[in-house]
Amino acid sequence: MKDIHIKPALLHVLHDMSVTPFTVGQLTDNYLKHPDCEHTAKPSARQYVYRKMISMMELGQMIKLSNSQRRPRYQLTSIFLGVDCATSIEEIQTAKVQQPHSSPVNSHETTLKEKLSECKSEMLSALGESDEYSSLCKEHPELRERAQALYNEARERSAMLLGKMKALENMLSLYAG
Repeated sequence: MKDIHIKPALLHVLHDMSVTPFTVGQLTDNYLKHPDCEHTAKPSARQYVYRKMISMMELGQMIKLSNSQRRPRYQLTSIFLGVDCATSIEEIQTAKVQQPHSSPVNSHETTLKEKLSECKSEMLSALGESDEYSSLCKEHPELRERAQALYNEARERSAMLLGKMKALENMLSLYAG
């Protein structure tokens, strides 16, 4: 089992940001604002944060949400949220995060739930994108011809994601029943 050594300040920020997806920049900025942050320069803090994010993704504690045009967004998984974190005074410099042992059924169910969550996020993004193209075309009719292909792609992506979500929900219902 691989251990990740995360400084308490970053660990606190991760727990605070555990509900919503975030970018590397957002996580770095919040980490730098934390009173216990040991980094003073943004480039070194960003490098530290990104390295920890990569380690967490390798252990399944964080996922990268796919998107088409924006900066990548990331989300913590239930694996991270269920981890016992050591943040005692003796470990003020470093907190250990360990990946819990789980049964194969729970592992599959967790993976399906994470994929479903990712699909939902992507679906909302695709719907928002198509709505924005629609409203931009109403405001600027001269853009309609150029935006039509982008609008169609976003709608097709949302339809495909809806199918994926249905399949994932069906598989999850097999585990529940």
